[in-house]
Amino acid sequence: MTPAVGGSETFSTLTTLRRAQLANGRDADATKSLEKALASPTATPIAIHYLGRQLQAEGKTNEAVRVYQLNAKRFPGQWPVNVGLTRAYAATGDRKKALEYAKLAAAQAPDPVNKKNLENMVKLLEEGKEIPQ
Repeated sequence: MTPAVGGSETFSTLTTLRRAQLANGRDADATKSLEKALASPTATPIAIHYLGRQLQAEGKTNEAVRVYQLNAKRFPGQWPVNVGLTRAYAATGDRKKALEYAKLAAAQAPDPVNKKNLENMVKLLEEGKEIPQ
């Protein structure tokens, strides 16, 4: 089954298909759908970031880190790529790198709410504390 919207696969349909495949024990197919989604021309930096967050929530830290890093390669400098890198490095215990990217992300924040959240992350990291995942 190929997901289609207007005759073409999209990031959204492929990630939905991935969830259905995982729910049905079709892990290999889910991995293929994930790779297609990440390569899709319809993928955006925000959509990829949210996928990374979803993977973290599922306890799939290594996959989330890979997704955040792929987002950085595909969309360098775009919002919220540096937030994802902050989360990736924090999840792997590299607080120094996490702090570096948190500061970059805070400077890029598109609105006061995100800026405040990122400033809080910076503060936690500067204090040697973990950030909420």
